[in-house]
Amino acid sequence: MFYNNSLFPLLLSTIAGLSTLVGAIIIFFTQSKNEKFLTFALGFSAGVMIAVSFMDLFPTAESSISKYHGNTPGILWPRFENQEVGQRLAMIGSMNDEVLNLDELGLDTIKFLLKEYPGNLKERYGIEEDAEALQVMEAIAARRGCVKQGGITDYEKTAGIVLDDFRSGRTGRITLEVPEE
Repeated sequence: MFYNNSLFPLLLSTIAGLSTLVGAIIIFFTQSKNEKFLTFALGFSAGVMIAVSFMDLFPTAESSISKYHGNTPGILWPRFENQEVGQRLAMIGSMNDEVLNLDELGLDTIKFLLKEYPGNLKERYGIEEDAEALQVMEAIAARRGCVKQGGITDYEKTAGIVLDDFRSGRTGRITLEVPEE
């Protein structure tokens, strides 16, 4: 194991050192002070270093981080101890909507507002809140014209409206966490 982990970086360092040596020899034995050549050589060496950084060092660092912290494309950790934390982060837009079920998230947002902030949905959408969350969502859809051909509720569009209103603060001033009593 030590052999595999040590030999490859040593080989790369040796190749980099030899490349530097070859470049220095070329400059040393070139008698003319040609600025175009020096500019080209400096640009080339900078390009080589950037290429080495991105083609070797970056993937190695990424795999090391992934090994210890999981393969997460963003800054969020992959699992939450409390599912409410993940749900609330999704509700405020901290997670990419493309990886979420927005219909379900919109319905969960309505459930949250019905429980924690009664009256906010009535004020925003002019609907009655005395029903289950799904029926409230259907009432919002009817009020906002989110109905497909044949009178079928467009849950996706309705969820988008509810989430957009929630995230932009149009459903009222809301806090997601309350201190314990």
